[in-house]
Amino acid sequence: MEKRLLFAVLLSALVLLAYYATLDVPQKEQPETKQEESFSGAPSVPEAPSQVSPLLTSSPVPSSAGGRDVVVETERYRLILTTGGARLKSLRLKEYSEIWKEEAELKKELDSIDRQLSGHRDAVSKIEAESRGGNGDARSYSLGSEETDPRQKLESLIRARESLLYIAKETGERRRRIAELEEEIEEARSGGDSRRMKQLENELSAERGVELIPPAGPVHGDYPLTLIFPGLDVAINNILYGCAVDSVDLTGGQEKATVEFEADVGEGLKLKKKFTFSPGGYVIGLDVVLENSSSGSFGDERAMLVYGPGVGLLERAQVRGATKKVASYIRGRPKAKFESLEGRRAGIAPGAAVTRTGDFQWVALRNKYFAAILIPRGECPAIRIENFAGGGQSVGVKIPSFDLEAGKAFTANFEIYLGPQGVEELKEAGRSLEKIIDYGFWEPIAKALDFMLRVFFRAVGNYGWSIVLLSLFIKIIFYPLTHRSFEGMSKMQTDMKSLQPKIDELKKKHGGNQQKLNKATMELYRREGINPLSGCKSGCFPMLLQMPVFFALYVVLYNCIDLRGAHFAGWISDLSAPDPWRVLPILMGASMFWQQKLTGMGGGMGGAAMGGSSSSQQDQQKMMKWMMPAFLTFIFFRLPAGVVLYWFSFNIFTSLQQLLIKKKKSAGEEVKP
Repeated sequence: MEKRLLFAVLLSALVLLAYYATLDVPQKEQPETKQEESFSGAPSVPEAPSQVSPLLTSSPVPSSAGGRDVVVETERYRLILTTGGARLKSLRLKEYSEIWKEEAELKKELDSIDRQLSGHRDAVSKIEAESRGGNGDARSYSLGSEETDPRQKLESLIRARESLLYIAKETGERRRRIAELEEEIEEARSGGDSRRMKQLENELSAERGVELIPPAGPVHGDYPLTLIFPGLDVAINNILYGCAVDSVDLTGGQEKATVEFEADVGEGLKLKKKFTFSPGGYVIGLDVVLENSSSGSFGDERAMLVYGPGVGLLERAQVRGATKKVASYIRGRPKAKFESLEGRRAGIAPGAAVTRTGDFQWVALRNKYFAAILIPRGECPAIRIENFAGGGQSVGVKIPSFDLEAGKAFTANFEIYLGPQGVEELKEAGRSLEKIIDYGFWEPIAKALDFMLRVFFRAVGNYGWSIVLLSLFIKIIFYPLTHRSFEGMSKMQTDMKSLQPKIDELKKKHGGNQQKLNKATMELYRREGINPLSGCKSGCFPMLLQMPVFFALYVVLYNCIDLRGAHFAGWISDLSAPDPWRVLPILMGASMFWQQKLTGMGGGMGGAAMGGSSSSQQDQQKMMKWMMPAFLTFIFFRLPAGVVLYWFSFNIFTSLQQLLIKKKKSAGEEVKP
């Protein structure tokens, strides 16, 4: 029995290690930003030395001055384009509420960044002093066990700090605006002004909605949907475009609307960006048009459409994993390719960019729940991926090569998906976009479990209870295997109990000679026809068969966007975040202890299986009986509440199954003559 206990501990640890293998330590992944203002209690940035290089201060990306906003309103989102570069300035999804970091959480991160800033400023000053004296290598500097460039790290830290300051300011302003709108809605409801109330509710949904544009946009002017035309000398992403409209409203039932931006880019060339919006989806059409009114020709083979430097703001308390930020899909492939650009798993070094060739159907930037996907309407022979040194990433798709003669126009057609990584929404958009959901190695099993979870949700309307029903469903599926496992364990315990008097006699006979005792015990098992390992074999094999399901289920519960902000009961208002009161992990640990009590694990039978149990062995078994639930409870404090709820429910159903087996066994013993 002791071996089974140790195997169970090892198996549980393996499950958790496999789960954490998909997790990274929370990254300070804030995109490039510019400091706006501190919030109450925020520490100040340590002063820089008096004579330092420009790297010691933030270097914002040049932004367009005087750009005008163009607002597009649909049932699903509010989008703002700016005439400065004809780029995307803001996009808020109305059906998904922002989950902000709390001020205390932001302050904690700021304190950590400030401590790092001080050390890296000193390192940079030392490097530059040595470089001026001709004695230093300005390219690298040893910090701890990693060889890195402290100037690059310093720039990243400054931008990360500015991101947090912006988020703190933005969070406060949006929360105040939400409170004002709620009061105005109540006033409109009291006054019976239904039209006004509807307008305010639409405004409220946009104010609460998830923002997909990272802080690098509003702070540095580094907005998505830029163009690369190496053949043009003008900075086409920072010039002002003309636009004939100020706003578009598609909430009233209109089918489609087009917003066109136009700018002269010199040398007789005119550049247009035509955005096409639909009222009910997340796909936006984009036509890039280049008109040549000069007397000569113009061509380009390296032009690209680029999206970056990221997706979304930072959110509070949700378990962050090693979300692979870049995904790309080549036509005809069974799966998309996912790439990590952060930490030790980064496939592209910070500050580097790569171009990949192939018949790409799309390329995407993503976070855990949302994605920005660039979809060329025609062929796409190449994509570009860049990992910024200061934080953030960008992806680009190649614009088809062209040679534009005088008086001619060239058009490149694209579609852009900006929305949730939800199965239904992605399938509705087509283009194999559903492949952006990373189900991992056990994809077929994970898809089946995801389907069943949604079936249960349609039945009960609550994802918490859907998880409970899913755990019951899995328990029923594996009932024959687990029943055989428990029967085998129960039979072994009965056999050991019947042999205990004979084992006690062997103990008296052989005394302290443990070698003779073990040999005699094994001979006793042979004569009685008992295999002491049969219980382990019948118990371990069914557990191993269930492991793929457990791994696949972790992926489903961890990545399911529907669990984001999903209320279960009472204090559990977000199944994608850890239980704030830690009640579920404690209940899970208690259920595991109860389950061990029912199976007799850790109760001292293991020593009997090997010829006797010393007091020290019994003490170790009792300690393990408490340590395993305590250890897993501590681990589960960090896991999403949905994952813990599944494990707790599965333990309860398993314990009930064990009670039924015990009851059946007791009834069978009572009827024996």
